[in-house]
Amino acid sequence: MGVLCVANPEQIWSDEKKEFLQAIAALAAPALEHARLFTRMEHANRHWMEIFDAISDFIVAHDSADTILRVNRSLADFIGVPPGS
Repeated sequence: MGVLCVANPEQIWSDEKKEFLQAIAALAAPALEHARLFTRMEHANRHWMEIFDAISDFIVAHDSADTILRVNRSLADFIGVPPGS
């Protein structure tokens, strides 16, 4: 996931430098985890859209106010609009 490289490790580190390095590592760990989760969500969303568009039935996704968010490829081709519409 990530590497923290420290140059000149033979140097004796002060407590202040050690605390600073620990703080950076503590901030980096959650950032890397969030990036990993975001990537998983992107893949899941892409997979869902592929399945949604592969279904031959006409499908409309809408919100609670009945605003159309998306139609699948079958319906889009039938009515002549792009599938993301």
